Amino acid sequence: MARITIKDIAREAGVSTSLVSFVMNGRGREYRVSDHMIAHIQKVATDLNYQPNASARALRSGKTNTIGVIVSDISNPFFSEIVRCIEDLSFEKGWSVLFGSTDENPLKMARLVQAIQNKGVDGWIIVPCVGAEDVLRDLTASGVPIVILERHFPQLHLPTVCLDNQQAIRLAVEHLLNNGYRNIHLLNYELPIQSLQEREQSYIQTMTNHQLANRIQVHRLPFKLPAGTNSTQYIASMLPLLQSAEALICLTARLSIMSLKAFRTAGLRMPQDIGFVGFDANDTFDLIETSVTHIRQRPQEFGNRAFEMLSVLLNHETPDQTLIQLSPELIPGSSSWSRGETSEGQGFYLKEKFVQSMLNMNNIPNRK
Repeated sequence: MARITIKDIAREAGVSTSLVSFVMNGRGREYRVSDHMIAHIQKVATDLNYQPNASARALRSGKTNTIGVIVSDISNPFFSEIVRCIEDLSFEKGWSVLFGSTDENPLKMARLVQAIQNKGVDGWIIVPCVGAEDVLRDLTASGVPIVILERHFPQLHLPTVCLDNQQAIRLAVEHLLNNGYRNIHLLNYELPIQSLQEREQSYIQTMTNHQLANRIQVHRLPFKLPAGTNSTQYIASMLPLLQSAEALICLTARLSIMSLKAFRTAGLRMPQDIGFVGFDANDTFDLIETSVTHIRQRPQEFGNRAFEMLSVLLNHETPDQTLIQLSPELIPGSSSWSRGETSEGQGFYLKEKFVQSMLNMNNIPNRK
């Protein structure tokens, strides 16, 4: 079926195409078109099931009602929840969202930005990767509003929503110190990402402030492991480095899950063998009898605040704040209980009741 155009509406309504154009673009009264004629043309358009050409409208108005969202890894539950939040908020406003993942690769980010930019967007919400400064400068020069998410690039002076990373790790370290742990190790990635660097520096500073500088131990993993390498086995191979560790803090959700799997493989119990504080809640935590102490971020809050800030910018207004640092929360669990409170029966194992219920649900005999 052929697409209905304004020429078809004009022919059916018995008026000129320019008059139809004025009405369909909401400029009828500006050109002194009577209310009766506006209603007549709109009814004809509705009867013909006219669908406006979004690309042509964007060219005329300079707006696409579309925003671009780029994150580090869309498969990461933290980022996927943020994107879903932004998508829901955009839908309420009648906007569309184009999104992608950088995998911390600046070349991939540059290509993503170019591809999305070619489709036309009114604004951006971006989690920049290392080496993305030039791309961000070019976007800024184009005049399209940008909100930086989760990372902080102070030298670019862009509106930003991020976590108070120093407070997050200070909470973790002081929680462990208060529970009697002294040899506290840290697990990080070999990535010069500012948020991770801020967390690592907070660990070092907090340990130093408590006269424990001589016990600082930072272990770093490559973000991309060699092909064929099992991440759990990789961390398990690092366990000898943790022989002196009384507790371990992980700086990302992925590192937390990998460490928990490695502990399981090695037969380490929390907190008897090692205390543990992870980063971000994860569904895997619910399968562990020993509840996992972790630093919690709120993805919905990240999404809401970034979207609000971008909406203000798209209205050509100035946000009340250009740097929003969200407060973290430490969720205590038994994985970091005071060293004097643990008992022999409190180990690290999958919930027996959960496993049994799954077996019963599927009528599978327990061959344990």
